[in-house]
Parts: sequence; C-alpha cells; structure tokens
Amino acid sequence: MCWPVTTEIFGSTQSPMSRMLVLSAVDLQRVLPMPAAIDAMEEAFALNSDEFQIPVRSQFPLRESNGIFLLMPAHAARLGKIGIKLVSVFPGNASRGIDPVQASYLLFSGEDGRLLSIMDGKYITAVRTAATSAVATKWMARKSASRLSIFGTGTQAIYHLRAVSLVRPIAEARICGLTTENSAAFVKAWTQEFPFPLLVSSSNEAATQADILCTCTDSSLPVFQGSVLKEGTHINAVGAFRPNTRELDDDAVRSARIVVDTMDGAMAEAGDILIPLAGGALTARQIVGDLAQVIAGNAAGRLNEGEVTIFKSVGFALQDLVTGIKAYESALQSGLGREINL
Repeated sequence: MCWPVTTEIFGSTQSPMSRMLVLSAVDLQRVLPMPAAIDAMEEAFALNSDEFQIPVRSQFPLRESNGIFLLMPAHAARLGKIGIKLVSVFPGNASRGIDPVQASYLLFSGEDGRLLSIMDGKYITAVRTAATSAVATKWMARKSASRLSIFGTGTQAIYHLRAVSLVRPIAEARICGLTTENSAAFVKAWTQEFPFPLLVSSSNEAATQADILCTCTDSSLPVFQGSVLKEGTHINAVGAFRPNTRELDDDAVRSARIVVDTMDGAMAEAGDILIPLAGGALTARQIVGDLAQVIAGNAAGRLNEGEVTIFKSVGFALQDLVTGIKAYESALQSGLGREINL
C-alpha cells in the first residue's frame, strides 16, 4: 500500500520548503569579529527595554554530571527576530579535553516564525560575553588603566584578553590559571597574538597588579583575596552564574561600586552578589544599576579614580539575539555559511 501524497499538515496547507542558513564557528569568526561584536553589544544595551521580551533563563540541573542545561529565549519586536540559545555546561569536560560549555543558537523570523539560521552557540557565547565586558570596561574602568589580569585559561580568558585590549591601552596582561602549568601553556599558545607581554602570575600577584581584572573561571569559590586589590581597580566577573557559586570574596565587594548586566538575572543567579548580600558584606545600595542605565547616563559606572568598580555578568539573552542577528545579516551579505532545505 502506498500512502497518498498530501500538502495538508495539521489541517493547513504546507508552505514552500524553508531555507535555513547554517553558520559554523569559522563562519561566525569571519562575519562577526571582536570589534563588530563590541559595537553590537553597546547597541544591544542601548535598546529600550520595552522593545524586547526576555524571561529569566530556565536552568535544569543535571545531577549525574554536576552539569546544567540552560534555555535562553529572546524576542525583539523592532528587530523582527526571535532567538533561543540552548546551552549545556559540563564541568567534567575539561578533564576530557572538551570545552565545558556546549551551545547552539537558533534564529527565527519574528514575522512568521520560520527558522532562519542555526549557529555555533559556543562562539556566540564567547564573543558576546567578552564584548560585553569590553563595553563595561569602556564605561567603568579608568581611562589610563593599562595592566590587565585574567583569571582562567579557557575560552573566555582568550576572548576577554582580545576584547579588553581593544578598549584600553593594555601594556601587560597577567594570566592566572588553576595551575602554573595551565597558565604557562596559555601564555605559550597566545603570546604571539598580542603586542604586549603575557605573564604567568600567582593569584594575589595578579590581583595586586591589576588595573582591570577579569574572572573567567568555573570556580565555585573566590579565586583571589579581595583585600589586596589596589584603589581604582575595575573587575569584570563573568564566570560564576549560580546563586551558590562565587569568584569574588567579601573583601572584593565590600566597598565596591557594582553594575550588573540585568538586575533580574543578577538577583536570581549571581552568587557573587547574593552571597555577600545575605552575609551583610554587601549592601543593596552598592548595586547602582545595570549596564543599560550606565550607557544611557542614568547611572554612573565610576565616580572617582580611587573606587573599585565591578561589572557582574551572568548572561542575558538579548546579547545572544543581537549577536545572532548581526552575524546572520553579515553572512547573507557576504555569502558565507551553508544554506540547507528543511
């Protein structure tokens, strides 16, 4: 018996075959290099909040692997697109030589719901996170800040090194990984890319010397002693994204001026803020606003040269959506990517 051919699907006439663009990490690196990503993130945080719908992301703990699965949807009506990032974080992957963060990004038409593109979500995550830290650094760090310290030796470490060095005149960068061997391997792998020296550093040395400090680790405990920070240091804290994990200790946040990516996200997920708030080391008035308010001029990222400033990021789906849209439009213009039929 042969089944009859029909164009009816769920009671409606089937639309013409959809064409979708697949963008690999290599494609994305070409269509959205770091300078363009920084511009895109500044544009994203300048958008009016009334122009998008973004729920706090869904988190599904994976008990067997101590991992987590995240869903991050976003809709921006004025941009005419809907997007969702699917992310898994498996801490044990590092011991297997696999990136702990795995992700895919799906971009849809906001007019008719068609799937327009599937993209490598790891690049989207890496470039938008570091680019957002660069935007925060631009608005919050001292203009003369030139000594950078990076905690971590993974993907976010190299992307932050690239991003921050585009917005401040970096003269040297200290690298502090989980082990000295990890730090040395990172320096050896990337030193030729930059015009300034990369230096293997201990935790407290990296913190003491920094004008700008980026924590890009998967640690659940503080990675340096906040008491050794010098006046005027700016910190981008991006690694911890669960209420019970932190990269910064009480001393680091005790007298700091803090800006977050979004208040809803920070108050739901940022252990770097929630833990010291609960313990009394941090007061709510120290959290002066989100990055959008700083860019709009409704909150100050820095009041004087001597204060310690912190940008705390847990990730925001609008970052992914704007990054995805920019990459998709650039790929269409340049003819990159692979078009397939669905």
